[in-house]
Amino acid sequence: MTDEFSLHPHDATYLADAYDYINENSFGETYVRQGNILVEELISRINLQNASTVEPLKLLDLGCGTGRISLQFLSSVPEYKAIEITCVDQAIAMQNVFRRKLEQTEFEKQIQFVTSPIADMNVDAGKFDMAWAVFTVLNYITDRDTLKRTISKVYEALKPNSNFIVDIAGFAFFDEKMRTEKTNRIFEFNESFLKRIVMIHNTEDPSIFTYEEYAQSGKMRFKYFHYIKLKYWSIDEFKQIMEECGFSFKCDLNRLNFTGSHFMVFEKISTQSV
Repeated sequence: MTDEFSLHPHDATYLADAYDYINENSFGETYVRQGNILVEELISRINLQNASTVEPLKLLDLGCGTGRISLQFLSSVPEYKAIEITCVDQAIAMQNVFRRKLEQTEFEKQIQFVTSPIADMNVDAGKFDMAWAVFTVLNYITDRDTLKRTISKVYEALKPNSNFIVDIAGFAFFDEKMRTEKTNRIFEFNESFLKRIVMIHNTEDPSIFTYEEYAQSGKMRFKYFHYIKLKYWSIDEFKQIMEECGFSFKCDLNRLNFTGSHFMVFEKISTQSV
């Protein structure tokens, strides 16, 4: 039984080992539907006819976590041998879970790992055909300068006119009442096999929130509490930052509205210098 505390939970082995189990069971069918639709959208935005084992398509999974999207992506593409995905995450523990899952697949040659914050990642410039940073990855960045450095690094990595798919946490995390009336939100999942409580609290800064989570499972033998800060980025401010970094807004992914996050597609402007 693990009972640990961390200010940086995504670096913690206890969370990484339980991460998939917690989300699959507490979100259930919604979690599966979310992944299926996102992968469909990603696949629709690459040209598989241009892929070959000689010159494979190069993709960036930013904040890859335990590999859920990259592995599902490759499983959904018959031409997977003509695709390479560079998976970036600063949490070694999450990537270790990803590596263990990868060993059970035929995709080991298709995946490369970079352990680093996105803003500091060491990847080839101008070589990637598409990138994504989803499931509130960018909400963990709590200041504008770091967000700009992060997005500029992605811009630098992409080929001209390539797509960058992102999401920003919306009403499911930060509703209007929370921001204006300083109320808190509580989510609870309580079954015999898993108990999970998530609390989102205000801070003195109206755009910064504290995310606290407690979870335990007698079946899987884990128990933990952690918290982390999240930043509320308005859609207008986020789009402005993306434009400052050389991206143009392309479209919303409205099929994913049910998740409570705002999913968007941006395109690298080929004439922009960052």
